[in-house]
This record gives sequence, structure tokens and C-alpha cells, in this order.
Amino acid sequence: MTNKGQILRRISNLRYPRGDTNTYQGLQRMRHVFREAGYRDGASRVAIIITAGQPTVSAGLTVDEAQAAQDEGIQMFSVGISDNVDVNTLQYLSSSPRILNQNYFTSTDFGQLVTILSRLLGVVCGTQTVTTPASITTEETRRT
Repeated sequence: MTNKGQILRRISNLRYPRGDTNTYQGLQRMRHVFREAGYRDGASRVAIIITAGQPTVSAGLTVDEAQAAQDEGIQMFSVGISDNVDVNTLQYLSSSPRILNQNYFTSTDFGQLVTILSRLLGVVCGTQTVTTPASITTEETRRT
């Protein structure tokens, strides 16, 4: 079983590619994983979508794909990183009630990502409730 610390380490080691944002295809792949590729009966169906922009590939299909995932019972949270993130996009990429710092989160830079995800994983794993303030400051973001 992967614990919260392992998940955060893996996320911290991710490369952030530049270029187009194909949220639609990412959502399609996510739905496939939950439907067929290794989904375990009784396991929670939770997705955390991290984006640094707005959908630029198949953008018109993204809303319907997000809704289809939610209709399949996938609980979705979204985290937007950068000044370019569209709040409306974050809202439809998250499940109801679509409340800032509860179902969707924003940050101006990647320095806050681990802090946001740490708190969010606590919620997803059932160890805490969301109490993320609107503006998170960490030691790392103060130095940058």
C-alpha cells in the first residue's frame, strides 16, 4: 500500500512538460484506469488533476469528459498551478460542491504544490478535513 509520503515524493519527482495541455486525453486515460486497467473492487475512485494552464487540445470535449468521469462515480479534485489557470476549468474538473480550497485549489507557482497536495491527500485518505487557506506560504516559496 502506498502511503501519503510516498505519493508526495513521486509527485515531487514528476517532470512538468511544456507545450500543449491535453486535459481531454488525460481524463480519457483516467477513466480507462478506473474502468479496466487495474481498478480494485471496493477501492475509492478518487482523482487529483494537476494543471498549469488551460486545455488547448480538444478543449471543447474536456467539459463533457470531466462530467462523464464524475457520472461514473470518480471523485475529482483539481489543482491549478500558475497565473494562467482558468478558474472555470478548475471548477468543472472538480466534483461538487466545487468550492475553492475544498474541491479545487490554486497556486501561483509549483513551490506550493506539495503543501496543497499534502493537505488534499489527508482528505482523500481520510486523515483530515480540508482547511487550506486561500493563500499558502511555505518555506520553499518564501525562498523563491
